[in-house]
Amino acid sequence: MKTYESSVSIDPEQSVQQAHQLEGSPSTAPDAPGHGQHGAESGTDGDRATAPRFDLANKAWRQACMENASIPAGYTYLSQLLGHDLGNSVPANSVPSSKPQNRLLSPALGLYNLIENPFSLETVYGKGPVGTPHLYFQDTLRFRIKASSELTELFPLPLDDGPVAPNVIPSRLLADPRNRDTAMLHRLTVVWMQYHNLVSKKLVQQQVPGIREDEHGKLRKSFLLDIYVQTRATVLETWHRVVMKDLLRVFCHPEVFEIPLNKLSTLKPLSTTDALHGLMRSFHALPLEDYQLNSSDRPLLKDIRNQLLEGKWGLDWQLFFGPTATNKTRMSASYTSQFSTGSTKTIALADLATSLKVGATTDIQTLIAEAKKLLPDNYHLDLSPNYLAALMNIAAGPNATSEIMAHELERAPLFLILMIEAQFFGESGGFGPLGSILLRRYLEHTKAQLMFSRPELTINGWQPPQTMYEVIQTVQQHA
Repeated sequence: MKTYESSVSIDPEQSVQQAHQLEGSPSTAPDAPGHGQHGAESGTDGDRATAPRFDLANKAWRQACMENASIPAGYTYLSQLLGHDLGNSVPANSVPSSKPQNRLLSPALGLYNLIENPFSLETVYGKGPVGTPHLYFQDTLRFRIKASSELTELFPLPLDDGPVAPNVIPSRLLADPRNRDTAMLHRLTVVWMQYHNLVSKKLVQQQVPGIREDEHGKLRKSFLLDIYVQTRATVLETWHRVVMKDLLRVFCHPEVFEIPLNKLSTLKPLSTTDALHGLMRSFHALPLEDYQLNSSDRPLLKDIRNQLLEGKWGLDWQLFFGPTATNKTRMSASYTSQFSTGSTKTIALADLATSLKVGATTDIQTLIAEAKKLLPDNYHLDLSPNYLAALMNIAAGPNATSEIMAHELERAPLFLILMIEAQFFGESGGFGPLGSILLRRYLEHTKAQLMFSRPELTINGWQPPQTMYEVIQTVQQHA
């Protein structure tokens, strides 16, 4: 990985035009002789993912990539919450109860998905009030959190069924410890917990008119359990609506967002491994180095990630979501340099290492061919290594001290190809056509596999929130 001697500037349209002009050259044409045969020569060791010499975390490159940032930055963390809800891959031999016939187990890779019901907000609910009782007030079966809290409470978890040892360090009450990665992700999780509690209270008050809130704990356990089930079904409907209508509208290419569902379903969805490590990892490109959290404060991302400071900064959600959001980001072939812990130890290399380990290097050209069938006949979808390398090098300009080589992209993991595609072919900062099709298809497929009962109870006069920002506003209005 090398750096730049001076800043770079990017004009995606000009880069695409110049790359088109180079297509006739034997060295850059997508169908040039020898295409696809450079793996062994470049030391890629077969199908293993490799790291291009191009420094994706270089500060000058990153700043140039972010010049046209247009996605409200809150979707950075919403997409991370979604990724956690879709899966958590661990070695199968670390899960004693895993069996080869389990539908979530990938025998070829030996991986097990700890999320048993993807896309059901298990990352927030855990195993429910019976399986994870420490997350809930047992007298109401609601989350153990106040309506006005920004973080979950510190709670010493008991060891087995015995008393809490005096030296046990209290932990934040979150079902999925990955949601403690940043205070931003933590707070988004809190919003969904509070939204559940709000819906639960409204259902109880509607079913038992005149009951005071402090009397809810006196109700029959069977009644409260039914309210929990109805509430979770209502919240899950909101979650799916937010993801499929709000998040997808932000990240999906317009052409892809309008593809009829029956036509989209002809494309085979990605495997769980490729979806988690080849698709969702591309969201790591989104965070910026600093965000405006409120009208007077602008801390660095490294401060936001500091758990010691997580409760000491105010947060105005309208700066991250909605039409007035001032914090913007975009999908791009770059990473924030704040994630660097050294000249070569970056999130990019960690992602590449994981892709190498789990094998998330699906045949990208086959995916492209299948995806192209869903787009208009005249739609250009050339993501060949030669063409993408030409685009990257033209965009970097003559001052770059290193260039990306086509053979390096032949063995690049799927998420990196999608980041580059988004850089040049994405609309309004989102994915390009291929990334959009893969994301929407996987989510539609996963949603269709989920078995859950629709809520039988409805709240009179309730206007269900349609976007993540509306969920946040609903919670804040009733805090």
